[in-house]
Amino acid sequence: MLLRLWPFEGGFSWSGAEAVQPPSTDAVLAVLASLVDRSVVTADTSGYPARYRMLETIRRYCRDADPDPAASEEAHAAWVRQLASEQSALVLGPHPSQDLRVLIGELANIRAGITHDLEHNPGAALRTTSALSFLWSSAAALPEGMRLTQAALDACPAAAVDDRVEGLLALSVESFHAGEPADAVRLADAAMRFLSEPAGEQGTLLLKALVYRAVGAADLGDANLVRATLDQFAVEARDRPVPDWIRADALLCEGAMQLLSGDRDGGETTLGVARELAGQCGFFYLQGAADLVLARSLVRGRAPEVARAHRAGLALSRALRIFQDQANVMDQLAVLYAGAHTLAVSGSADAAVVLWAAVGEHAGRIGISLSRYARLSGAAAEQRMSTILAAPERAAAESMGRALSWPAMVTLFTDTVGRPSPLRTWWGRVGRRPAGRGAAAAAARRRPGPAR
Repeated sequence: MLLRLWPFEGGFSWSGAEAVQPPSTDAVLAVLASLVDRSVVTADTSGYPARYRMLETIRRYCRDADPDPAASEEAHAAWVRQLASEQSALVLGPHPSQDLRVLIGELANIRAGITHDLEHNPGAALRTTSALSFLWSSAAALPEGMRLTQAALDACPAAAVDDRVEGLLALSVESFHAGEPADAVRLADAAMRFLSEPAGEQGTLLLKALVYRAVGAADLGDANLVRATLDQFAVEARDRPVPDWIRADALLCEGAMQLLSGDRDGGETTLGVARELAGQCGFFYLQGAADLVLARSLVRGRAPEVARAHRAGLALSRALRIFQDQANVMDQLAVLYAGAHTLAVSGSADAAVVLWAAVGEHAGRIGISLSRYARLSGAAAEQRMSTILAAPERAAAESMGRALSWPAMVTLFTDTVGRPSPLRTWWGRVGRRPAGRGAAAAAARRRPGPAR
């Protein structure tokens, strides 16, 4: 079995090793234990399941000594296909966070498997990238996911209609998460052009495409396009079954449309219905998204009420827990960015700017643009954030924010949101005693902060 393990990138689990093991009567765990005893493979048992790795020198030797390297690469790619198919189907199951974390942990192997299939089996590459459209944003790997999806579409222009539609819809939702809503709408429209007379599974694909178009339109702030798309959705859904997760997504779009049209009470009510349905069907990501949309609405405008900021903080706290549980980096940052605006409305100027700067720093490190977050927050909120502190105090607060670790950034939000004196509470936890509005500057000069 040793010679079949070299295609794995970033290690492998026992189930991965079992999938590539040649026909044998030996149990895979016994073989792996033997390899560990001989120091050919190392075992990391700090997590579950254990993860095995080969030293790079041994890996290269095995690749060179493998009598049939093409077969080994194909076995590895076949395992990636099976993993993507099984785990993506489970994301709407009872343990979506656990299943998403499995995929994130195997990202290096998924990348290698798709790269192999792009050359040797492009149809399989298209199906895999389409099934994993939700993964790339959660793993903060959107540019790579979009590149692989586009490459798969380009590699098999004559793919079956269903496969091509799924690929276009995957690229649509990836474009949405990348802050390109116009591309999301365009790609959803392109997918629908393949579905002139949808029936059966293609009927579900049409509903999915309509929802993705509505999502992009809502992100563009085009209430008329959202309304027209949802009207078409209602017609198409009349005579065919609609999966609950698609219905919940449509309700989210409807709530966003109502908010865009000025019907704040109706929009907030519809978002609540969408959130409840998403929870019932296990679509927990959408629960978090509904809370995020609600929170942004609550603190938009020139003079939102402090009581609304408190409600926004509660919604963002719920969303953050969901996205943390799913290891969804991009949407955690979206929540914290909205959290900074929420703190600004609640009167915590210093904390708001510190958090805003921290989000910008961490987003930059992983290649995420804040332009979409800023656009969705609204011009009035961005203006408020830019003028909330005088220049010297703002510079000090931004400096402090850029120095925060990820855990400290999250702690700043969770410890401050919704409390009467949030900044004082947070600084109290790290041994600081601000004397007033210039406390951020003084604290930044002293430089101590939360443990990294």
